[in-house]
Amino acid sequence: MAVSDIIFKVPAGRPQQTWIGRIVGVNLVYDPHRLFRPSLFLLESGEGTAETLSGPGVTLEKGRLSVRREATETPVFLFDAACGRVLFSDKEISDISGQARWTDDRLSVTGLEGRFLGAVFTLNAEVFLKAPSFDLRGRLDLRGLDMAELIRAFKLKERLEATGVYSGHLTFAVHSGRIEILDGKMSSETGGRVHLIDASLLEEGASLTKSTANIVVESFKNYYYDEGGIVIGFEGRNVKLDFMLDGPGGSRQIAAVLHGPEEDIRDEKND
Repeated sequence: MAVSDIIFKVPAGRPQQTWIGRIVGVNLVYDPHRLFRPSLFLLESGEGTAETLSGPGVTLEKGRLSVRREATETPVFLFDAACGRVLFSDKEISDISGQARWTDDRLSVTGLEGRFLGAVFTLNAEVFLKAPSFDLRGRLDLRGLDMAELIRAFKLKERLEATGVYSGHLTFAVHSGRIEILDGKMSSETGGRVHLIDASLLEEGASLTKSTANIVVESFKNYYYDEGGIVIGFEGRNVKLDFMLDGPGGSRQIAAVLHGPEEDIRDEKND
């Protein structure tokens, strides 16, 4: 069966969201003994490509997906997928490929790779789909994260300049849509530069006095470092980033607590 110019109605809350795209070369093979009981669980194999799929805030380009069912009593499906680009807002994930295994209420993602903000990432995760909760746990490895690209992507370049390339990992767990665990470490592969431009980056959501904020800003004006590290943690409902830098001008340590759209940055050490 070949399908093209298909409109998908995907249940995703209320009201339903519509995905529109073009799919070519779709081949579905059903168990011939159960042909008249069509169900995903009766699917033997399938494959296809999509030039473009567009939905609310997201566009997928040059996608490929194949699926086959293992010969087991309990339905087990093996997926192999790739995608040229995923666009969301003004950000892009590219060169995506990976495998997954689905059985009962568990989807296991193995070696999902791609590129984001100059970095190559590898994701290994398990998704538990048993209603009504949605649980997720896994590990994300990043290699070559470009700080300048990060600043650009999050529209901070008018307030902060930073360079340097980092690699590391994150482990995470999500329960019912809420982050329960987030731990990680990043280390610099190169030296870099940090230059604070706008003091409000420190003051938003912070309890710093103006004089204290000015001292922190001054200590990060054209600061060059040879080694850098970031420790990522989760406290309460906030993500905490501890930056540790060392360079010719001495060491610097600064902590950022991210909660919603606000940032709270506290200077902890300056010597």
